[in-house]
Amino acid sequence: MSSAESLGVLEEEEFQFAEEASGDVDEEKCPDVEDDEFTASRRFPDPPCSPAEAYFREVVGMPLLSRNQECDLAKEIEAGEKRIKRLLLQSPVGIEWIVRAAGQMESEEIQAEHIMELPANPHRRDEGNHAFLRDRFISSGKQVLGVCSALELLRDKGDSTEEERAGSSMGELLWNEADIGTLFDQIPIKKDILEDLYTGLREQVDPIKRGGVTSHSAGARQRLKDLLSAVRKSQQQVEQTKHQFVRANLRLVIKIARQYMNRGLSLSDLIQEGNIGLMKAVDKFDYQRGHKFSTYASWWILQRITRAIAEQSRTIRVPVHVLEIETKVAKTFRSLLSQLGRKPTHWEIAEAANIPLEKVKKVSLVRMEQPTSLDAHVGDTDTEFGDFIADEDAVSPLEKTIQANLTMEIKGILASLSPREAEILRMRFGIDECREYTLAELGFQFGISRERIRQIENAALRKLKNHALRQRLISFYE
Repeated sequence: MSSAESLGVLEEEEFQFAEEASGDVDEEKCPDVEDDEFTASRRFPDPPCSPAEAYFREVVGMPLLSRNQECDLAKEIEAGEKRIKRLLLQSPVGIEWIVRAAGQMESEEIQAEHIMELPANPHRRDEGNHAFLRDRFISSGKQVLGVCSALELLRDKGDSTEEERAGSSMGELLWNEADIGTLFDQIPIKKDILEDLYTGLREQVDPIKRGGVTSHSAGARQRLKDLLSAVRKSQQQVEQTKHQFVRANLRLVIKIARQYMNRGLSLSDLIQEGNIGLMKAVDKFDYQRGHKFSTYASWWILQRITRAIAEQSRTIRVPVHVLEIETKVAKTFRSLLSQLGRKPTHWEIAEAANIPLEKVKKVSLVRMEQPTSLDAHVGDTDTEFGDFIADEDAVSPLEKTIQANLTMEIKGILASLSPREAEILRMRFGIDECREYTLAELGFQFGISRERIRQIENAALRKLKNHALRQRLISFYE
């Protein structure tokens, strides 16, 4: 059995780990935190007394878990999640969902994979088990519907004795978590559906939040409150157990993260991404498969770290498949460099790596054209790289001086015109104004026609063309 199948988590889209895990799981080759000489005296790249150093010291003081302890914690998590599912399904909102979903599944309005946790890869599904789960869900839904229908019928007849007896039977079926567990324990209902049921239960307990008036009796409301309280208590217990599981394996994340330093992300970022993978591993871990947790979690931690490097280490994101080709080209380049004693050509790399020549050339450009951040510091100083880049939009002192002199000359020439002619030219050409005005706008402002404005403008320009200072303006454009 391949490790990708036995671990039960690596789907086809989960990066490249399915190929790496194509062989049998070898626990001796997988990172194992117990084999690491991990002591507080180890030197890390962060300065002493830094937050990272404090985190490392706290992590190394956390006790590791034995395999039996891992199984015990996993069983606690499994029991807690099963308890939550039972409580939610025995609630009124859960019963309503069961009846509705069973009917939709029987009429093929929805498929089993819409409500059940099934492998995303169709080739890995057990069709026999798939059909069994579907049929069991439908039959269980019908059983719940039958009891509900019987109770409603007796209520319509008004037979209080029979209604009371049927109500007692319904209570045994719907409000007894052991019976609900018998019906649905073996059906892997999706977690997002259970979250929706929890939200619905919470809204039923507090109808003010949904703006409605509750129709439940005082006893029913109290029972709903007790049910919600039990769900929350179980959730807290599960989260505490998962937290204990995660804390005991934090040093495994550090060990794996240190192997990927100097690849574009800081050690703290790598650890953060690895911790996310560790939490995912805790959620997916199946102790019944017999794998050690560190063996299983390593794949999730590696997947999260390598994907983060691929997506976050560069200023311009490069697709993952391009990075895979880049890695292969780099390995081939180093191999040929040692064999030939010189830098290999693109054609030699393409032939040795069995990659098209055009792809090798494109990947080489990606490796060469690494952008530099303008905010990057130069050396050990506070000077940034962007401080050395010329601002193309900045005006030079010489241009500022020329512009100031030109403005003075224009004002001097306009002073030789009449006030109205000077004002019209200023507004028409935007001199000392925020914009240029049209003939119609000037005509409206001066109370004359636009044609008259045009005549005044032309007359003023003719005067300026014959002005003695005209040559002084021409010098600015030579």
